Amino acid sequence: MCVYRLDADAAFELLRSRSMEANVKLRVLAEQLMAEFRTLIPDGAPMPSRSEFERILLTAHERV
Repeated sequence: MCVYRLDADAAFELLRSRSMEANVKLRVLAEQLMAEFRTLIPDGAPMPSRSEFERILLTAHERV
């Protein structure tokens, strides 16, 4: 939601779409995304770039 400035419904649709495209359960994909996203933001670090998040979003299913 933060990276793309989406509301909750639009963010869910984006995640649901990635889940369907990758044939990975939504919950599993969401957990993987959050785990990887947290590694990009250590305490006090600035927000990662949008391209860094997109790389994770588009490839997270490969690491499930």
